[in-house]
Amino acid sequence: AEDMEFPDEVDTPCDVPVREKFAGYRGLNSFRTSPWIGAKYELPEAYSALYRISHPREVEKVVLEEQARGIDCAMPGQYVVVVLRECSFKGMGGEDQTTNTLEGVMGLYANQAPVTCFGLLRHETKMSLCHFRVKRHPVFSAPVDEEGNPLPDTENEYLIKSGDPLVIQYGFRRVLAFPTISEHLSDPKQDKAKMVRFFHEGMNLVLSAVCPVALTRPNVLIFKPVDPEQCPEAAGAPLRLVATGTGLPPNVDKLIIKRVVLTGYPLKVSKITAWVRYMFFNRTDIKWYRPIELQTKYGRTGHITQPVGLHGLLKARFDKPLHQGDTVMLKLYKRTFPDAASTLPFGVSTLEACGNAMTAYLDKEEDAREEERARIEGQEKDIVDMAITAYTPFHCTQVHL
Repeated sequence: AEDMEFPDEVDTPCDVPVREKFAGYRGLNSFRTSPWIGAKYELPEAYSALYRISHPREVEKVVLEEQARGIDCAMPGQYVVVVLRECSFKGMGGEDQTTNTLEGVMGLYANQAPVTCFGLLRHETKMSLCHFRVKRHPVFSAPVDEEGNPLPDTENEYLIKSGDPLVIQYGFRRVLAFPTISEHLSDPKQDKAKMVRFFHEGMNLVLSAVCPVALTRPNVLIFKPVDPEQCPEAAGAPLRLVATGTGLPPNVDKLIIKRVVLTGYPLKVSKITAWVRYMFFNRTDIKWYRPIELQTKYGRTGHITQPVGLHGLLKARFDKPLHQGDTVMLKLYKRTFPDAASTLPFGVSTLEACGNAMTAYLDKEEDAREEERARIEGQEKDIVDMAITAYTPFHCTQVHL
């Protein structure tokens, strides 16, 4: 409820300068019309290996025509021979097994579902940034009391945040992803989608993750992994249905923008001039963010004119007289990049596969944090060494002739 009433608002840190806390953020005059400069040059290194489809509609049409003509694919009713070579599977006990015959595969799956083979269209073996338009299912809703309020200790259980682990089932593929949630762009001319922090009920949103390409825009089911130890009711069902929807064309160049809103309150108002406090807590931050436009909740716009004092008080000028009870906002934006999903293997329990994938993801994140921490410590050491070298006095030897 607080996120819907005050979206993207954050508290200004007191112990860390704002320019360091939000170092990767920038200001925009208009989120809808202002261009995002440098979109092609700020991509992560891992995104260089992703597959880009410039015209997905035309590519889908050509691929489906090839399938209809029977080019490099099996037609309905056609007799097919499947040849297996050194296929590795997980046994019933979790051990690795290798077989070369179909009888061996059927033996491994004797007490499980029958073996099913799936054919892929052209380009569906590639990895790209896939998007899924979904809506929360009525089944996944928190229980309420007689007055309609959620029961205590149940809100976190039914809370979905951007970046939470979710199982995405699209077509025959099932992947464990940490998707980024963003708004759905109804206007094709818009190139920027605002990231949404929470997946609320009744909202049509887009989940984005790096997954194998699906050209035919299949139906999508979103599940949330549930640990039976923490939730005994889900002992027989490790996955809980969260949302349903459809796939969207893959697009690596889609801009998913995270917004942060810093707020301040007028201390004194004189016509169109106002003295604002609590937005910053030092003079340097005010000078740093002076070029960014200010906005208010009552529709006023203005700019920072100068800092006042040393403790974060600023003087601003607006286009119209400011109301004393208004709230001054400074909006900052940063581009986010969804992470890669992990394909859940067949023949392994869903809970075990999710646990292994989540462990690998957390280990990778911890390694990345350690590398970043080591890089920052190295930079700080270099700065200290440069400062010591710069301020070391020279010892001159006096020579008597």
